[in-house]
Amino acid sequence: MTHDSDAFIEAYLNGDAEAVAEVDRWIQGAARSYFRRLASQWDDVLQDVRLEVYKTLSSNQFRGEANLKTYVWRVVNHSCLDLVRKASRWRWTDIEESSEAQEIADRRQLDENLSLSTTDLLTKVMERVSEECRKLWQMIYSGLSYREMSEELEVKEGALRVRVLRCRKRAIEVRDELSGQEM
Repeated sequence: MTHDSDAFIEAYLNGDAEAVAEVDRWIQGAARSYFRRLASQWDDVLQDVRLEVYKTLSSNQFRGEANLKTYVWRVVNHSCLDLVRKASRWRWTDIEESSEAQEIADRRQLDENLSLSTTDLLTKVMERVSEECRKLWQMIYSGLSYREMSEELEVKEGALRVRVLRCRKRAIEVRDELSGQEM
C-alpha cells in the first residue's frame, strides 16, 4: 500500500482500521525476530511496542527522513531490544558472587533427586543421558566447584555452566518421558 506519510499517520492515530492493521503487520514483522527471547511475555511485548509506536507517531517524532515503515521497524527493534535488556538484567549476576550459591544449589538439587523414593526412575534417567552429563554430575556431587571442574576438564567455567544446564534440561526431558510411560 502506498500512501502519503502524514495522511497515513493521521489515519492511524484516528483509529482507521486499514491503517491500524497495516502498522500492526509492520510491528509483528519487525518483532518476529525477538520471539524466542521474549516468548513468555509475547502478548505484553507486542502491546508495549504498539504503545511506543503510537506515542512516537502522536508526538510527531517521525520527521520523514526515512520511509514510515522503516521508521516503525526501527521503533519496534529499539523497543524489543530494550525489553530484552530489561529482562536479562535481573538474571545476570557476577559469576564470582553467584558461583558458590549455584554450586550449593546444584549439590542440593542432586541430593534431593538422590533421596527421592524414585531411585529406579533416577537410575533409568542416568542410563539415558550422555556419559558427559553423568561425569559432570559425579564431579558436582563429589563437591568440586565449577572452577575446579573447569580446570580438570580444561573448559572455560561459563561453557561448563552451559553444559550442566543442558544436562539438567535433558534429564528433565527424559524423566518426563519415563514418568509418562509409567502412568
